[in-house]
Amino acid sequence: LEDSLAKREGAFEVLNFAVPGYSTYQEVETVAARGLAYDPDIVVVSWCVNDFSIPFFLFTRNEYREKDVSYFYNLLFDRKQFASMAAPQVRKGSQIEKGYMDPGVLENTGEEGVRRSLIRLKELGEREGFKIVVAGPMYHEIVDILNEIEMPYINFYKAMPANEYPKEYHIHFMHPREGGHRVIAEHLEKYFDEQGWLDASP
Repeated sequence: LEDSLAKREGAFEVLNFAVPGYSTYQEVETVAARGLAYDPDIVVVSWCVNDFSIPFFLFTRNEYREKDVSYFYNLLFDRKQFASMAAPQVRKGSQIEKGYMDPGVLENTGEEGVRRSLIRLKELGEREGFKIVVAGPMYHEIVDILNEIEMPYINFYKAMPANEYPKEYHIHFMHPREGGHRVIAEHLEKYFDEQGWLDASP
């Protein structure tokens, strides 16, 4: 996308804040915590079919219950080992029973969690002055939410019918291949142009 925009008059920069396995809630919090520092003009949320689910990766706390380990000894004499032992462990969210999850994780999943997160993003955009578009392969559940909160979107299933592109592009898969990324970038640029968003960029 940046390579294509560079051919236009003006200065354009594309920053990628994507993190594997993030939920919509985490994506919006990334915009708030890190993205705003770059004063964005446009924020693109890449929608994935599993974004209603719990985050793919979660931290599990260390319970410090091992009886054959002295954390105090390692704290005093082997700080590197202590840091490794005390660090939270990363596990797949699907491997953790919901009863053991932080309630804050659960309340930000599902349709309600996604709706709440996107409304927060919309409020951030209105306050900070950036445009938003959600882009990806979308079923009716997310389309209904986006229509309800009046947030722009590009539904890849309609904008990019799979039979119009080589199968190896994986246009509708969560991890498109190089050709798929190129096609998605073309559609994003076309959409920005149609909305007049590129005219206002410095």
